Amino acid sequence: MTHMATKVTSTKPKLTCAAASQLFSPYLDGAVTGNEMRALREHLDVCPACTREYTLLRQTQQLLSAAGRPKVPADLGLKLRLAISREAAQTRRPRFEGLMVRLENTLEAFMVPATAGILVPS
Repeated sequence: MTHMATKVTSTKPKLTCAAASQLFSPYLDGAVTGNEMRALREHLDVCPACTREYTLLRQTQQLLSAAGRPKVPADLGLKLRLAISREAAQTRRPRFEGLMVRLENTLEAFMVPATAGILVPS
């Protein structure tokens, strides 16, 4: 008895390049279904243009991961609060009425570090 090898073909339509490229990022993040993963792999096996695009995206992701996160400046929180306060003062009041709030915020930004040494007992 001889067995004839039969190729099982999928009845689902193949991915277009546009559909495949929409799956690249979710695929790299592990956020695709098994069927999407299989369909994308099949498409990449036969489409050199998409394979190149996917490879470049994967390399970019690897480079960004290797670069690490930048260090946040120590005074970032203070700068953000000052900027938000200034913006809020300008949008709520006419230009000159907000001057006092902006002046107080600016003085507080300089006075807090300047007085830190005074509060520590000798």
